[in-house]
Amino acid sequence: MSEKDQRATLEAKDRDELMTIASTLGGKPGSRAKKAEVIDMILGLIADSEPAAPKPRRGRPPKAAAVEDAPVEEAVF
Repeated sequence: MSEKDQRATLEAKDRDELMTIASTLGGKPGSRAKKAEVIDMILGLIADSEPAAPKPRRGRPPKAAAVEDAPVEEAVF
């Protein structure tokens, strides 16, 4: 969901709902914070909590099954 869509969804909510959402996300909106300020805070908290895309692994691929995992035949002496 893009930030524009998220902002539109948040703007449809009333200020009390936004205050609850911000508090749940770990924000501390002031009692006199404007609705737009609370929305900005929520969007900032959401952006900070989203995990970054995993970086592609580089280098050679891992070896096939290790020799230690292969079945061992008992030696008869």
